[in-house]
Amino acid sequence: MKLKLVADTSFLISIRISNIFYNLLKVSSIGITSSVKRELESLAKYPDTEGKAAKFLLGQLEKGSLTMENAKSRLKNIGKGESSCVELYKTGRFDFLCCDDVDAIKVIAKEIGKESILMTFDIVEVLSRKHILNKRAVKRVVARLFRFRKWKLSYTMILLAKERGLL
Repeated sequence: MKLKLVADTSFLISIRISNIFYNLLKVSSIGITSSVKRELESLAKYPDTEGKAAKFLLGQLEKGSLTMENAKSRLKNIGKGESSCVELYKTGRFDFLCCDDVDAIKVIAKEIGKESILMTFDIVEVLSRKHILNKRAVKRVVARLFRFRKWKLSYTMILLAKERGLL
C-alpha cells in the first residue's frame, strides 16, 4: 500500500533537486494545496535550480503525478503553503505531512505532532530500506541536497542526516 503524503513547497523542491521524485512516486501518492501551487508558480519565474525544479513540479501536477486540493491557511506564524498543508493533513486523508522548513516544522509539530512529519531525509531513509536507493545513491542524494539547498550551513540538517545514518 502506498503512503499518502501532503507536501509543502520546500519538500517538493528538495525531492526534485535530489532526483528522487520518481522514486518517491513508487511508494507514495503526493497531494499539494493551491497555496503550494502558487508558491511553485512564483519560484518557477526564476532561472535558478529551484526555479527549474518548480517548473518540473508544475508539469507533474498537470500530468497528474501530483494532486491538488484547496485548504485554508489558518496558522499565522508559518507560511501559507505550510499552513494550508497542515489543514489538509488534518482532514485525515493523509499519512504524513512532508516539509523541509525547520522553522515551520517546529510550529507544525505543535499542531499535528512531530511523528506526523517527514523530511526529505526521512524519505531517503524509506527509499533505502525499500531497496529503491542503494548506499551510493543515498550519498549522492544527500550531497545534492547539501549542495543545491544550501544546507551545508545548517547544523540542524547535518545532525538530522547523521542521526539517520545518511552521512
